[in-house]
Amino acid sequence: MMTDAKTRAESLAKRHIRLGVDMSQLHATPVAVSGLPFCDPRPDLQWVQVSGSVIFTYDSPSAAPREPVAWPKDADILFATTIEDGVRKFDGYCPEPSLPLPPADRSAR
Repeated sequence: MMTDAKTRAESLAKRHIRLGVDMSQLHATPVAVSGLPFCDPRPDLQWVQVSGSVIFTYDSPSAAPREPVAWPKDADILFATTIEDGVRKFDGYCPEPSLPLPPADRSAR
């Protein structure tokens, strides 16, 4: 799937078309969560509730629409965050239990 996505992005770029996501209208509020499993429970793990709008973009020589998609607070969209390089960041990658870990990840765990 990632190879297909990269090939598609390259094809669009040749035609001066860019797809994008603007998350500048999202807001994160720290929340206390218990009993929610997470694959990498670091000591600095902090759950946040996200709300606002995600804006999907399409830039081409003939059009540049911006389509907001609401993420309402009452939808209870939660993300795990950790601190990297002194900044709190989304820590969203958890390999599926049914998939083998890549060799580099296997040695790190």
